[in-house]
Amino acid sequence: MRILTMLMALMLGLLTVPGEENSSLAKKNGYVINLDRAEKLEKMTYSSLFSKAGIIVLEDTDESLLGKVDKLEVCDNNLYVLEKGRGLFLFNKQGKFIKMIGRQGKGPGEYIDPDDISIDRENKKIYVLDSQTQNVLKYSGNGTFESSFKLENKGTRSTFIQPFKNALYTNLYTFDKSGKRFLLSKVDVTNGKRISFQFEASQYNKGWNELFSTDQHTFISGPTGNPKFMQIFMDTIFEITPKGIKPYITLQSKKLVTKEYLETLIAENDMSKSARVSKIYDRLMKSDKIYNVFDYWETAKYIHFGYYVGHYGYSILYKKEENKAYVMSGITDDLLYTDKAGTLLVSKLYSFDENRVYCIGMNDGFTKDIFFENMKKGGINPRIEGADKLQTLTEDSNPIIIYYEFKK
Repeated sequence: MRILTMLMALMLGLLTVPGEENSSLAKKNGYVINLDRAEKLEKMTYSSLFSKAGIIVLEDTDESLLGKVDKLEVCDNNLYVLEKGRGLFLFNKQGKFIKMIGRQGKGPGEYIDPDDISIDRENKKIYVLDSQTQNVLKYSGNGTFESSFKLENKGTRSTFIQPFKNALYTNLYTFDKSGKRFLLSKVDVTNGKRISFQFEASQYNKGWNELFSTDQHTFISGPTGNPKFMQIFMDTIFEITPKGIKPYITLQSKKLVTKEYLETLIAENDMSKSARVSKIYDRLMKSDKIYNVFDYWETAKYIHFGYYVGHYGYSILYKKEENKAYVMSGITDDLLYTDKAGTLLVSKLYSFDENRVYCIGMNDGFTKDIFFENMKKGGINPRIEGADKLQTLTEDSNPIIIYYEFKK
């Protein structure tokens, strides 16, 4: 068997020597992670982290047929599935289609170009960002439209949102390059006005503030704890708390992208042309520089997320009780696949709750073909939860949700 897609994984590091006292110190002051000192693991399996895997087949009615899943949020027994540019779909955890939340249009509760969704877990509300109009729409947990507001944009634009403590946080792209270019803004949810601006790009993101992003999270919101904020070239993952924003994980490595390195790339390209921005990213993929944290999940025992070195993905597992980090370039999915599988695809992480991580499978023609090929070969474990529903899948089926349950 060969691994086609590497686990886009994480990075964490060591604060000091292992020990309960040092672990408590890390929790209080935030984690300082030296990626160069993380212990290398040659082999790791999903069964070492998760107790089991399962499949959720999303019902495909005329109303719920999806072209692609772009974002998934999980709350209680609900699955909120976003297809960008089309709409937000509500399923339950058994995969049954409940309803479409909002519709494309210009009336109350409607959107033109839905680009991001986020959950206010405390108040059980759903927020949708309409990228084209910069409107934010709020719905109840069951999808009933409640209100909307337009983001106050003066030379700025937002593409990601995160509700927290009766306010809304957004990322920022600033068109006016003559002044300060901030990365984060706090918004009044009653009128859309910007309450505050934080994290100047020149100081926190190596000067990068372009309307271009890799497949990153930006905001991370788990079932417990405070939401996190990050950007592609940040050395720090920040935590949004009721008392303010503070560092949560500080990354250290000799290979992290520096401001000087990025300035060199920018100077060689005309940043007024979007194609030039893509060329800078192409240069990064051919370098040995570290950038772009993604695939973050966290439990009481572990922190996990990924980063790139050039175009290679690496994963780190940080064990909180040991106060120690382990890095690996791949991981074997021995829960979903059998030894009869041909190509092993590592499914991209989309969401997590207190019990599981949720990934999306069959999200395009390429991955769908490989999944069906493995099914024919007996390469999909028949003992996974929901395996009986795999026989209902066809080439026209919706993408599926693959979940992995944390060990207790």
